[in-house]
Amino acid sequence: RYRDPAGRLLRPDTPGLAGPGHHLLLTRCGPVDLLGAIGHGRVYEDLLPDAPIVELGGLSVRVLGLAALIRTKEEAGRDKDLAVLDLLRQALSGSGPGGRQ
Repeated sequence: RYRDPAGRLLRPDTPGLAGPGHHLLLTRCGPVDLLGAIGHGRVYEDLLPDAPIVELGGLSVRVLGLAALIRTKEEAGRDKDLAVLDLLRQALSGSGPGGRQ
């Protein structure tokens, strides 16, 4: 269902999920954000080369690589995206907490 501050039970449908918008859902497994496009309008097909398949809880899922995530946050340019860039860059270089020095 959609996360709704008013507490309404709003269920997504297939045509809506296939569109370009953002969908903030609450599932049995926790919150999930489905984004129709990120960065400079990149859609799923544009991101495939940077999203390897990862095994997660018995499922095969695509996960956007850290370098591509950094690029999309730079492109978005929102304060909340820019605020995490240093941490993401440290993680990518391995110089962050627990990383290679």
